[in-house]
Amino acid sequence: MSKPTISVIFPVYNAAAHIVESLNSILRQTFGDFEIILINDGSTDNTKDLILSISDKRIRYMENRRNLGLVHSLNKAIYYSAAPFIARMDADDIAFPQRFSHQLDVFASRPDLDILGTQTQPLGESVGMRYLCGGDLHRIYLLIYNTLSHPTIMMRRESLLKHRLYYDKSAMHAEDYKLWVDASICGLQLDVLDECLLKYRNHEGQVSEKYKACQEGQMLRIREAYASYIFNDLIFHNRQAFQMLLYGRHIGGCYHRPVIHLAELMSARNVQLGFFEPVLFDKFLDFRLDILIRNVNL
Repeated sequence: MSKPTISVIFPVYNAAAHIVESLNSILRQTFGDFEIILINDGSTDNTKDLILSISDKRIRYMENRRNLGLVHSLNKAIYYSAAPFIARMDADDIAFPQRFSHQLDVFASRPDLDILGTQTQPLGESVGMRYLCGGDLHRIYLLIYNTLSHPTIMMRRESLLKHRLYYDKSAMHAEDYKLWVDASICGLQLDVLDECLLKYRNHEGQVSEKYKACQEGQMLRIREAYASYIFNDLIFHNRQAFQMLLYGRHIGGCYHRPVIHLAELMSARNVQLGFFEPVLFDKFLDFRLDILIRNVNL
């Protein structure tokens, strides 16, 4: 039996409200050579019955005996994946029919690309958040925020396995952001297709709303760890200036000159290490300085 082209990792927990619509949006993809690794993470509603009511050989249904959490289920799905590409899907979102075919077209034209997301559109709205396009920009802007939409992601499985990249349980509720940062540190290439291929459902029960404070704390920790990996000693000796430069935090006693000096040191360090594309990184630093100076002068 031949392996499919895509393994869709699809953890669900108490997803009865939207699972059928979400699952059908994957089953109706114009590119049909995939498997769905659907892991029921200890649901207590009728999620299981709804899933099993759908007859399709591409669905590989698995259950956790109890609720083990999203990170565990994602890593379990990756472990059981067989395809060269891994696609992510959430139980309350809707994929456009051409999502997989368009993402695979990009991978075919860019053999150096490892992780690819798409633009999204909130359900019931005509315009959604715009994500950055341009691989080098993602590695830089991960210093300040998550630049990819998790449920739109497609990844090369070989790239993950080669660098032993998995979702980190210590980064719960920001596990996707941590994975992109880890991938960037390993030199993987990330990008976003400039096309909306997923409808995203906003509701009070989703993780980003229920655990918002925890998620924000995790993301701050991940950002600082990423920056420290590259600029460790510079940050240690210029912490106030660093917080102003990257996060726009105005701290008493720290003004323009030390922040500008830190930006110059970070630029020189980057040239030395070759971690980011130098011209783009310098433009990023100039952009952050411009924002900071304008905010302070208000």
